[in-house]
Amino acid sequence: MPNNYPRYVRSLKNSLFYERSWPSRLKHLGRPRFTHPLRLKLGQYTDAELHRAYAAANDEFDLQLKLMQNSGSTVFTETEIEKAATALLRRRQLTAGQFEQDDDFHHYAELLVPGVDDALYGDPDRVRTADEQVKIAAYKALSTAARKKPKMLSTVWQDYIREGNIDVTSSRAGRTKQRRWENVFAYIGEHNLNSSNLLEVIHDGLDRYWADRREQGIKVQSIRREWRETLAALRLASDRYRLGWLITPTSKRIKADPPKQKTVLSDAELVSLVTTCLADTKTPEISAAIIFMVQSGAMVSEIARLNGLPRVC
Repeated sequence: MPNNYPRYVRSLKNSLFYERSWPSRLKHLGRPRFTHPLRLKLGQYTDAELHRAYAAANDEFDLQLKLMQNSGSTVFTETEIEKAATALLRRRQLTAGQFEQDDDFHHYAELLVPGVDDALYGDPDRVRTADEQVKIAAYKALSTAARKKPKMLSTVWQDYIREGNIDVTSSRAGRTKQRRWENVFAYIGEHNLNSSNLLEVIHDGLDRYWADRREQGIKVQSIRREWRETLAALRLASDRYRLGWLITPTSKRIKADPPKQKTVLSDAELVSLVTTCLADTKTPEISAAIIFMVQSGAMVSEIARLNGLPRVC
């Protein structure tokens, strides 16, 4: 139902979109409403995927708004120009590296990226506006091999699972690691690995994840287990790309929560339980599972995963 979606999110033809009006003070520019596909199918996404897609759409709206309000190139970072160029290509249904092998591309580039001829030519020493820099970046992306694009933060996870030979599709443990990565990464967001303040952004995302999970009553040791692979992937990226990161969440100094005292059965209660199970003729398979738990200390979920046993748990 639409009411369950975050603000500005709507559904159309079984997909989710981010749609938002530009501020009224900019209506004179004649721009339509900002619409951004979240690339999520109805009922086929996790909360983390929606959170990440929504944050990315918010970021792109803010960037496009900044471009509309400022023409000077000095107020934009290189990463912002690259992001705006990527968005421009997506809106025009183009892909990076698409014309790498086409020697005639420069003759008709203006048809694909209107305004790029004026942006490229003229006085080589003049300062290009932000809009011109975006068009030049889009032109270079189209005529350059896609493999030369800068690495993005999300790619570090693929490096990690490839190096660790982790199966995130058919392996239960692998799917768990994938889900944990997605949950933590949603708090950090997508960024260029060359961003100057990326380490600060990573720590901020980790701190917010920690604060939210603690507020939900999750134990210290459980949170550390949840983001263990994420930290390992980030540290691998730091080593591989010589980024010089030192990942040290502020929570590192927090002591683990004391373990809860578990309630256990007395010897007499165990004897009574086993005697009752042995006499059970109505649900012997359940009683057998209970006796197995008494003998081995196994959990219900562990018994359910054993091969060759009926699914009674």
